[in-house]
Amino acid sequence: MSSEIQDSFNEYKSQWDEMNTRQEETKRLLAAEIKMMVDELESGDVFVAMRIAEMNVMPTAMSSIGDNIGVSGSVDNIASNVRSMITNLQNRFNIGGEMDLPTAKEFLEVINQVAAVLRKELEGYDETEPKNSPLTKDTLTRILQGLGTMGTALVSDPNNPEKKPWIPEKGGLPIEDASLVATNMKNWFKNNVTPLPPSGGDAPKPPSFSPEINQVTTSLQTMTGEVSSVSTTQTSRIQYLNNLFNQLQAVMSQIAQIESGVGGAMVRNMLAR
Repeated sequence: MSSEIQDSFNEYKSQWDEMNTRQEETKRLLAAEIKMMVDELESGDVFVAMRIAEMNVMPTAMSSIGDNIGVSGSVDNIASNVRSMITNLQNRFNIGGEMDLPTAKEFLEVINQVAAVLRKELEGYDETEPKNSPLTKDTLTRILQGLGTMGTALVSDPNNPEKKPWIPEKGGLPIEDASLVATNMKNWFKNNVTPLPPSGGDAPKPPSFSPEINQVTTSLQTMTGEVSSVSTTQTSRIQYLNNLFNQLQAVMSQIAQIESGVGGAMVRNMLAR
């Protein structure tokens, strides 16, 4: 059964798919227009070739850049969507020692839903067709690894030290382990120690967290770092493409001047005959 988390991700991925389709269509059109311009040049009709460059090739090239910006923007939206999933997990973990059994069950259900979204993306990833996923295989793998570390800590059983770690790629966490989550979190946060301020009026020392809290927190930070890296890359790419777009505008203006000059020379030659 589909979840809200999966539906939200699918919506953003659908937008990404649409942008990729538009980008491919524009690239095919651009290739056809460039061929048409080259054919005119080879036939010796420079004026017509320059007119095609001005009226067709350059506008389509600028549209292609716009499509690329759209693709990068949609990837950034997907990264933001995944980041919101991780923030959701962080907020649930922040309940701390107040975690009860029903809340722990909901927590595990959300973890499993997030894992299912990422697992589906990883399973469908094709090395030969990277455009079938907005996130790279390495990014998906590292986020799932972070999720696995987090889930393993949450459902750890002090009475079963041989319990195998959770591997999200192979399936979800058992919901019946919610009792372990509730018990573990009560113990972790109960044993959490906040040192008293040292004598002499210095600033208080930061709280000392249990190893388990640190493990979960580090996992959440790692996952957030992965999607933030995706956003940073796309932001840089969009900036580069915007600069390229501006450069093409300048080139387009120059082509118009050249084309005007060629046309003027042709008129002058005709009048001189």
